[in-house]
Formats: sequence, C-alpha cells, structure tokens
Amino acid sequence: MAVDLPYSSAEKLHLGFEHRNEKKMNKILVSTIILLFTFSLNIKASDFGGSPTPKEIIGFWKMVPLKKPEINKINPWPLPYQWFAFYPDGRLISMGKTDDKSYTIKELKEIFSSAKSSALRYRWEKNFLIVEYPDAPGKFEVWGMNLFRKDSNFSKKGDLVMTLAGGKKMEPVYYRHLTPIK
Repeated sequence: MAVDLPYSSAEKLHLGFEHRNEKKMNKILVSTIILLFTFSLNIKASDFGGSPTPKEIIGFWKMVPLKKPEINKINPWPLPYQWFAFYPDGRLISMGKTDDKSYTIKELKEIFSSAKSSALRYRWEKNFLIVEYPDAPGKFEVWGMNLFRKDSNFSKKGDLVMTLAGGKKMEPVYYRHLTPIK
C-alpha cells in the first residue's frame, strides 16, 4: 500500500534559522558548503559543475537515492521516493511516497496544482537557495547547490545536489540528489 506525504509549509521540522542570525549564519554556511564541495565530492567544481543559475533549477525533479546514504547525519524527509517543482515565481512544492513511479511533467503539474496555496517559498542569496516557510515567519533553510555539467561516477550531467547544513556547528547534515524530469 502506498503512503503519500506531501511536504508543505505545515511541516513541524524546521532546520532553518532565525532572521536575526542570518548574516552570521550565512558566513558560516558559505565556509561550510565550500569545504563540503571541495572535500566530500573530491572533484573540481569548475570541471564537473557548480552553483546553478536560478533559471537552471526551474522545473520538475525526482530524488535519486544516494550511493552512500550514510553521509546523511539526519533524514528529515524519510520517504524514499520524492519529487520537486521549482516554479519561476519562487514557489517550491514537493511530494514524497513509499512507492516509486515515473511521473510525467504533466502528471506532476496536476498533482502539485492543489498545493499552490501552501507552497514553500524560495529565493537566491549569494549562490545559496533560501527556503522559507510561509506559516512560520523567520524560519528558513539554507541550501548549497551544485549542478553537474558532466557525467561522473555518481551523477549525470544535469543532476542537482542540494546540501543542507545544520546544528550548532553548521555542518553538512543532509544531501539531496535530484535528476531533472524531462
């Protein structure tokens, strides 16, 4: 039996930070994520990819299982199959399920159309994706983003890896690997 869990602004788990600490946290996050990409991926960002432009993430994505899931220190979104939509107007809608399906863009547009009013919001700041929760003012997440421009042994050209830092030390705690749906 499949279980659906749409992720919405009603999520209770927030790994974000209060706005009053935003400047300090951004400095820490910049350092953390630069180190993360330099050391954990063991590749040159310029050779394989780097920060995407805002236009490059617009569209529909499916989560790809990590080859080494143990690198995630936490799993705040535990359902194994997840789909995401980044809209040009700054809405972010996602869905998780216990069973896999090869959704088309048309199917996802229809599914996500019912969640428009509760959608998370995203914006860009210094090459980081800031995800905000409309029902929790002042709470947000900061994601490092890496768009792959070449195939590698763990990703394909066009794949996107999102990295969330958290905890008191602002260490990488969660990695999300997405592939575009065409």
